Amino acid sequence: MEKPIFKVTRSAWGLGLATVGITWSTFIACSSSDSNTNGFDNEGGPPGEGGIVIVVQKDGSFDDAMALPPDAGNPTPDSACDFYVATVCAKYDTCTNGKYTTIHYGSQTICRQREKIACLANLDQPDNPATPKGSVRCAQGIATQSCADFFDRRNTPSACTPSSGPRDDGAPCAANGQCQSAFCHARTGATCGVCEEQPVAGSPCDSSSDCPRTYGCSDANICEPYVLEGGACGSTAPCGFALDCVIPKNAPAGTCVAQGIAPGAACDVKLQKAPLCEPSYLLYCGPGNLCTPALGASPGDMCGHVPIPSDAGADASDDAGDDGGDDGGTDAGTPPHTIAKCIAGGECDPPGSVTGSCTAPATDGAMCDTANGPPCLKPARCVGDFSDGGTVGTCKILSATTCNP
Repeated sequence: MEKPIFKVTRSAWGLGLATVGITWSTFIACSSSDSNTNGFDNEGGPPGEGGIVIVVQKDGSFDDAMALPPDAGNPTPDSACDFYVATVCAKYDTCTNGKYTTIHYGSQTICRQREKIACLANLDQPDNPATPKGSVRCAQGIATQSCADFFDRRNTPSACTPSSGPRDDGAPCAANGQCQSAFCHARTGATCGVCEEQPVAGSPCDSSSDCPRTYGCSDANICEPYVLEGGACGSTAPCGFALDCVIPKNAPAGTCVAQGIAPGAACDVKLQKAPLCEPSYLLYCGPGNLCTPALGASPGDMCGHVPIPSDAGADASDDAGDDGGDDGGTDAGTPPHTIAKCIAGGECDPPGSVTGSCTAPATDGAMCDTANGPPCLKPARCVGDFSDGGTVGTCKILSATTCNP
């Protein structure tokens, strides 16, 4: 999980979609085929009532009372993707107290619109065995997952596991299911992915999307299994969903501890006495080493360290102590301040500054910059030639004709 933002950074704070369990972002991670289980029988399964009604529980699971598409026995790509994205976008917010889609998309509506683009593109990819019925089955499986399993890619529903396609290693791809290995490796800046052998424990990585399910990319850039709460952790043992590795001073290793998800929870930016606050809950480690609500900053608004609004009613003058945390503006002549974090898929620019401005995501087909903004709004990716250290590209969404041999 990302560290709190006290200076503007380029990383997308919170739970990045590229590492989320079942998602259509970047290169498609789930290519459900009819051959997978956990779905309808050959007669078409239970009749749907039409529409989508999702009853979400506090632990991130769903009630069985989830209406299926009216054509559930033989869904169209459109109705299947509507069902799928409604499930996924609801799951994002259920697992983050309703904040995830606000942060990464701006709203549930935009989340569904953008995820549907990727869902339809996946079903349209040639040589990909994914089917509309498989997408519905995958959504049904996601509905039963815990939040930790969903974000850690653990206990993945069988209907969400990509089937193998016909393409050999080295062939261009846009979906895992196009490859014989069922793994399409997305390289930074590249228009297309490349079919490769499935990653294994110990494989090199730049992000957790380069690793097998249930594995994360460690500080040593090696795929290592996620450690559960209470387990031993360190530079080569990454903690899983909403956990931080708390390492007491001078200790050789630490323990995975649940991040604070409510205002007032203990925190420590040095990760020596307590974990950080879960940023996808719009929290940061603030005065008194306590989790504090952050402001949500829209594109164009100030971000990073910002003055506390006059109507906020917050006491930001408490000292943060010696263990880190925001000092609330205790230095002489410094007005009380808080942390504002960008929402709606925006990024805080310029990088490295204490206070910046939220840059809105570029529109599809427009210029993007992986170092200085603007970013792209998922599922669009910033595509360009970054081999020589460049950072400027174009926001692109893969079509069915983009990545063919």
